[in-house]
Amino acid sequence: MTTAAKSTWHSKQGEAADLGSWSLGGQTSRQFSVLDMPAHTTLKYRKPGQDTVSELQKKDLRIVLDEKEREAHLIKLQERGKGGDLQAREELRHLEAGEAAATPLLLKDKEELRKAIQRFDDRDDEVDDDDDHAGDRNGEEESDLDSSDDSDDEDEDEEELLRLELEKIKQEREQARRKQEEEEKAEAAHRKEEEINAAALKGNPLLGGGSAQMKRKWNDDVVFKNQSRGEGEKKKKFVNDTIRNPFHKAFLQRYMK
Repeated sequence: MTTAAKSTWHSKQGEAADLGSWSLGGQTSRQFSVLDMPAHTTLKYRKPGQDTVSELQKKDLRIVLDEKEREAHLIKLQERGKGGDLQAREELRHLEAGEAAATPLLLKDKEELRKAIQRFDDRDDEVDDDDDHAGDRNGEEESDLDSSDDSDDEDEDEEELLRLELEKIKQEREQARRKQEEEEKAEAAHRKEEEINAAALKGNPLLGGGSAQMKRKWNDDVVFKNQSRGEGEKKKKFVNDTIRNPFHKAFLQRYMK
């Protein structure tokens, strides 16, 4: 049940406790309400997994930011691919196949990501127990590094060519899109002007090119319209007789003849 209707602690103590009047009996009690006690007496600290200071020091924010940008770029490519963008579909296919897409963002961060991976790679710390073949392995690693440097140079040249080609394609598509938008705007303005001219011609009978004859009104065939048309002005006189007055005579002459 609810306790909203119950009186609070201070109202139960009364005026003597609030004012401290000794004439009314002084302070009634040294007790106090549990609501007046301090509630939070301990500080709350971050737990593991809640971005503590040590975790933030160990975390490389640049890698986290690059990963978020890559995920956002992938989501945009998926949305553009659903909308029918062939370039986005091709780039998305390369990303899903594990190939680096030739975009300015990925080309810029590729070398930095490679250095970060090498810096945080723990597999280089593993120690091989076989010390007899250490020299041969070092020689093979040096030759592999030389060949990998050559292949990296070739990859960079190819990526530069791809980047230039993509920029050229983007510029051509942007120009075509702007040209199409300008043509659509001009066509819409021309169509709107034609509609305005047609509406003006229809609204003005002098410019419409047709007959300027006015349409017949709906109240032309009423019974009592224009009753005095064709009748000459008569001298007004007052006859205090509903049978011999001029209106009654004209009525009988017209309808009861």
